[in-house]
Amino acid sequence: MEVFSCQACGQALYFENVRCERCGHTLGYVPEKSAITALEPRGSLWTALPDTTADRTLLGHFRHEIGHYFWNVLVQDSGNLETFHKAFGDEKQDYGAALQSYYSNGPSADWQRHFVTAYAGAHPWEDFAETWAHYLHIVDTLQTARAFGVKVQVPSDLQSEIETAIDFDPHASPTIEHLIGAWLPLCFAVNSLNRSMGHTDIYPFVLGPAAIGKLGYIHGLIQNR
Repeated sequence: MEVFSCQACGQALYFENVRCERCGHTLGYVPEKSAITALEPRGSLWTALPDTTADRTLLGHFRHEIGHYFWNVLVQDSGNLETFHKAFGDEKQDYGAALQSYYSNGPSADWQRHFVTAYAGAHPWEDFAETWAHYLHIVDTLQTARAFGVKVQVPSDLQSEIETAIDFDPHASPTIEHLIGAWLPLCFAVNSLNRSMGHTDIYPFVLGPAAIGKLGYIHGLIQNR
């Protein structure tokens, strides 16, 4: 039996549900995808929320949980709490209450402006772990692309072309901007390939300036280790 989950809060969904029991989102069934989905009103219409759980594989879960471990190693035990607070917020806020609020009310409406995923907004610890997981997604995928000599040339509407050659070691990248400069064109190309086969985007996330800044913070922790 296929298992569905709410895109807003991760709650397990069942075919008889008409509303998410955790965050209250109205639910619908999309015949084209044979999927139950959370819905949001857009004018007079209802629109399915984007699926942001594509990384929730076993590997994605491992990377998230490893992030909790390395928070202890690279932040708490390495004297970096002050810089962590500036980037992610105060981890001393009640963790149980924060998760209860997230699961009861769902993420903030503008979470994409501040976090890499909706769940990252639940608590600074989860923000770090989610961002850590995405950092590993990015570095590992770029490393694989480098091994295959991938070069991406994406036509643009700006009278120019977005081009990247994955010919560098992402683990030794000098800045997060260097990594993201290669990552975004690669994602654009790979997502387009997936769509050509009728599949969803392999990386359906939007990396705003705040999320990139947090990725940069983790990059700095690792590079300065």
